[in-house]
Amino acid sequence: MTLTTEEARQVQEAGQLARFELARRDFQKFLPYVRVIEPGTGMVELEEWPHLDSAITTLGESRMVVWAKSRQIGITTILSAFVLHHASYTPNALALVFSKGERDAWEFLSKSRATYESLPQELQQPLAQPDNREQMTFQTGSRIITMPSTEAAGRGLNPTLVVIDEADFHEYLDACYNSVKPGLDDRDGQLVMTSTVNPYRIGSLFQQLYQNAPVNGFNKLFFGWRVRPNRDQQWYDERKAQYPDQALFQKEHPENEEEAFA
Repeated sequence: MTLTTEEARQVQEAGQLARFELARRDFQKFLPYVRVIEPGTGMVELEEWPHLDSAITTLGESRMVVWAKSRQIGITTILSAFVLHHASYTPNALALVFSKGERDAWEFLSKSRATYESLPQELQQPLAQPDNREQMTFQTGSRIITMPSTEAAGRGLNPTLVVIDEADFHEYLDACYNSVKPGLDDRDGQLVMTSTVNPYRIGSLFQQLYQNAPVNGFNKLFFGWRVRPNRDQQWYDERKAQYPDQALFQKEHPENEEEAFA
């Protein structure tokens, strides 16, 4: 049977509405609508690099996540979209994001906000107050709050999701972790901790959690410098030669766990 133009339009609209509903329910289905900031270019479609598939799968399956990584491989970007998705479509959600400093916290939320503003209108949950560089509030009552980690950060709150970005460089990581963990446990919330390994800290909480996984309940993943598609040995050798302290460069861009935690 041949459909009329109007019938075909209605079928197409119904299919789009169904895809929007799937995107609300499933972060993986949400990703085709995600656009992110690319410095010097503007908003671009998210490139789903192969290693991000592992990250996304882990986010969907694990309540406690710890990732060690090289620099600039898209992890913060994917987490900013994940936080937005969680707060947008989880009833009464409270997503807390801890960064090593105030400006880093603002930068994280700016990524989530830019992605929100580029979404199709059908996927934009209406915003409410307060809505500023530290917090996004939705009319559903869900919130994203970003802050630097301090000795009392998050104490007294009951989050549904906590992201601790560049955790090994937080001055008060232990206190922050102990502040939010009880409230997180009360709501059976999700904790995601990710960082490059800090070469100036030995036996830190982040390092202990990673090295003791999965016995401690955390699901761990490692992402080395090679996971980014445009990087090869020539890229590595050229950049390394530009650093006066080449051992420090190796810590920022480890190839494997041994280099990261040496």
